[in-house]
Amino acid sequence: RNDYLEVVLLNYGARLNQIFATAKAGKSEKVLLSYDRFEDVLTDKSFFGATVGPVAGRIRDASWGEHRLEKNCGSHHIHGGTKGWSFQFWEVEVFKTPSSIGVVFYLKDEFSTYPGPITATITYRLTKNELEMTTSASSLQSDQPCLLQPFRKWNKRHL
Repeated sequence: RNDYLEVVLLNYGARLNQIFATAKAGKSEKVLLSYDRFEDVLTDKSFFGATVGPVAGRIRDASWGEHRLEKNCGSHHIHGGTKGWSFQFWEVEVFKTPSSIGVVFYLKDEFSTYPGPITATITYRLTKNELEMTTSASSLQSDQPCLLQPFRKWNKRHL
């Protein structure tokens, strides 16, 4: 929270769960569609505020070369599958600098069935009236190709 914004984050799916912005009258208003109860977040199939990965989107026939992925959308694979990043608990670190505050989420993905393991970092930072989300990921196994294309929706967006 700062003088302009309040952000509620969850470590389940490294989710942006709520944003409150101060209106001109000085009243704080919720400006993000989200669930009010954590129980609803745990059963979410709409990916509200979630970090989607290792791949966001559909992989036709759930195959990437010789590698087979879970078929979770008919005969296709979508949004990292049922064990993708949106459905894992991430490690959390809070930080504060003189000009910003934020949260860093860390995940060593060994559950999504993608080649890996994949290490991912998501950083949310509040600076004045700005919320910035930065995503980085890599595979530590250089002898194995890595399939990776996370969803980046909130990169330096003004509210």
